[in-house]
Amino acid sequence: MYNLTNDKMVKLFVGRKEIFDELKKVYAYVCKRLKRRAGSANSIHIYSYEALSLLIAADSGIDTDEFENIAKQTLDYLNNVTLSDVRLIFQCAVVGNEKEPLHKAETALQFGAERNISLVRYDRISDSILDTTEEIHILQVIRDALAEERIIPYFQGIYNNSEKRFGLYESLMRIADKDGRIYYPDKFLPVAKKYNLYEMLSVVMVKKVMEMFADSDVRVSINLNVRDLYDREIIKVIFDYLDKAAHPENFVFELVETEAVTDYCYLKQFADKIHEKNAKIAIDDFGSGFSNLMHILRIDADFLKIDGEIIRMICDDEKSMQFVGILSSWCSNQDTQVIAEYVENSEIQKNIENMGITYSQGYLFSKPQPWHNERGSAQKV
Repeated sequence: MYNLTNDKMVKLFVGRKEIFDELKKVYAYVCKRLKRRAGSANSIHIYSYEALSLLIAADSGIDTDEFENIAKQTLDYLNNVTLSDVRLIFQCAVVGNEKEPLHKAETALQFGAERNISLVRYDRISDSILDTTEEIHILQVIRDALAEERIIPYFQGIYNNSEKRFGLYESLMRIADKDGRIYYPDKFLPVAKKYNLYEMLSVVMVKKVMEMFADSDVRVSINLNVRDLYDREIIKVIFDYLDKAAHPENFVFELVETEAVTDYCYLKQFADKIHEKNAKIAIDDFGSGFSNLMHILRIDADFLKIDGEIIRMICDDEKSMQFVGILSSWCSNQDTQVIAEYVENSEIQKNIENMGITYSQGYLFSKPQPWHNERGSAQKV
């Protein structure tokens, strides 16, 4: 199995569409090279794999050492190919006489990538990679979820303290495997980001939620991180759906992982465009870092979520209580609504209400669950 490791650079110089045609020519030449090998015409098979990868399979008549030699020669050729002045950089994994060879080849590729080894033979490193088995399993679950539409939006109700009802629902991504087991973000998001599958998951999630509520009068929030803001497909989905939504004002785009933001001008431009469509902006985990203050000052956030770790301490820590009180007062003057996260018991809720905070989110009121239509006017549960 061959993986193109500098695909982003090649796409930049060759072009996202053109790279497929160029690699097709390269792989066709690899096929000719292998067929010229004595006796290999009927024993070597070549396949494209995933988007840009190459797969070479051999019949059992070729032993693993000989197959490794073929793989190494092919790798040497591939790593000397130049497209638009960019030299291709491939890594290779060799698997021989093993069950689940694709799974093990991907495991070996990851092992090599982490250690900067260009060619890895699985049977020589198998004792060192047992800890990666779960990661590869999660990777396969993600790929299956994408292929078979098993990305499932869950929703957590956010309680309006003055109206005594749910006034907003946060959408949260889950994925399911073929047996119906549900996977939570802490399990699959790190793997998805590591293998460049996060954006694909995010596009599907945003599209599903916006489709579900395009004609609804229910207010729903959608999480976006910094990577999402620079993804053209996600941005297109957002504004296409806002243009045709019956109530665009009911869509709230919640900016998460805001510590990673460096381009505040771009962030403000995005927020301004969202507001032009009458939709809303929320900032997540306010108080978790100083840069959050820059976000709230530079953009007109409609909602501000106070970091849950601060909310958890307000009953026992006077400084946390003062901070939340000052923030609530400031937001009230700015016409920004505050959401307190991690409201887990009635004591925290009592303090939240006493400080005049508009919304409470936490297990005291609601746990994330799939959407049911009858929940449109849901009350406290």
